[in-house]
Amino acid sequence: MKKYSVLIPAYNVEAYIAECVESVMKQVKIEDEEIYDSVEIVIANDGSNDSTGEICDELEKKYSNIKVFHKKNEGPLLTREFLVKKASAQYLIYLDADDKWEDNLLNTLNGYIEKYNYPDIISFGFNLWKGENYLPYDRTDEKFYCDKLNYERAWGVLLCGDNYNSVWSKAIKKEILMESYVEQGMKNIRRGEDKLKLIACFEKAQSILFIPDQLYDYRIDNVSMTRKFDSGYFSEIISVDKYALEKLKEYTSGTEEYLVKWGENVIDKFIDYVRGAFENLQRHKAIECINEYLSDETIKNAIYYAKKSKKFKTKVKTYIISKKLYKIWRL
Repeated sequence: MKKYSVLIPAYNVEAYIAECVESVMKQVKIEDEEIYDSVEIVIANDGSNDSTGEICDELEKKYSNIKVFHKKNEGPLLTREFLVKKASAQYLIYLDADDKWEDNLLNTLNGYIEKYNYPDIISFGFNLWKGENYLPYDRTDEKFYCDKLNYERAWGVLLCGDNYNSVWSKAIKKEILMESYVEQGMKNIRRGEDKLKLIACFEKAQSILFIPDQLYDYRIDNVSMTRKFDSGYFSEIISVDKYALEKLKEYTSGTEEYLVKWGENVIDKFIDYVRGAFENLQRHKAIECINEYLSDETIKNAIYYAKKSKKFKTKVKTYIISKKLYKIWRL
């Protein structure tokens, strides 16, 4: 049985896919048969209409441990599910086709996996990558292991913020991913789908290891991935955070420390929405959209918990939102 399956959904990434794959292969030495045979790369060409498919086929010819599948376009969520079914290894790691790995990813994971007796999930750090610049993402530099004795901490990390919500910064055992399903009513969500999937994975896992090592390079200069402002996008974020709050109360017994952190996070995202609304919409339309969200129960809960925060900035933001002081929306 292979140890790692690297799962790459690919859609119109002709400029990036070769560099992405080579960042894995440079760690998988062909002359070392044991390492080479422990890793497979599974690529799903998701109905690309550029030369992505042809490049993937060339990579498959070049390396015997690459499998390429061509399918109709179904989007990232269904393509990821497709890849899981095609994988054969113990641990599955998603890799977006316009990103790449640091050279030490596999060796680093091997060391931790052996030391911590094969955790169900390993969450690792990443860099923001723009051109020649690499910016470490602001996460804790602490390493910690969670099992059923201290699982509240894992839930707090996942549900109270967004720094650990990407599925591509995780190595997850295949059986966990195979048994983890996003609830039917949430399957169409596009903003926050990673958090929903990870909630399902955390519910199945018995052990989770968080490591600070920055092993993944997330590209932020791909303009094709930039989302145009949509006045209604925040409804999906609210839906995910409402669900996260329900799970937080279930798995942390409603501990106030976690509820306050959840509220702080939602308020920060709402402030970002307020900024975006005023920058992209006419003033009256922006106010109309913002007021509509203010009546949502999730935002009301976020305000309630955030008011208990000890952070001065959070208190200011919460006051401005509560009083609808839109003239000073630039915080």
